[in-house]
Amino acid sequence: MIPIGTILTFIGSGKGKLVLGLAAGLVLIAGFLIWVSVLKFDIAQLQGVVSDRDSDISHLESDIAGYKLQVRNRDTEIGKLKESGNQTARVIAGLKGQLEESKDNARWYRQKHDKAARLLQEARNYPATNSTGVISNEKSRLAAKFINGVLGVRPETAQQN
Repeated sequence: MIPIGTILTFIGSGKGKLVLGLAAGLVLIAGFLIWVSVLKFDIAQLQGVVSDRDSDISHLESDIAGYKLQVRNRDTEIGKLKESGNQTARVIAGLKGQLEESKDNARWYRQKHDKAARLLQEARNYPATNSTGVISNEKSRLAAKFINGVLGVRPETAQQN
């Protein structure tokens, strides 16, 4: 074995201090290099995580762009539906106007029909024509004129006075 005294003498000398200093320096450099390699490995892992997140973000951005397009399309559809609804409302208003006009026409026709029926009923009580075939009764003449003129019987077939 190496005696302890020799070791202590060597360490106490300048060469021993130099060797110990170099050994300690090498250990520190080796530790630093190990620490740097561990940091490089951690940085590589973090870069992988960052690239995965960037990939996820780009997928999300493309999804968002798709959703925005869907929203724009739906806004366009909603606008078209609103326009269609407005057109439908205008058509309904027009049809209501036509319905009211038809009701007024039906009411007018009913009044004229009732008047013609009343005149015909009154004319039935009296002889309508004289021996020559001319309408002689005033009620009959009014009924014939009314029916021919208002209700659309052709005037060329009506009897003239």
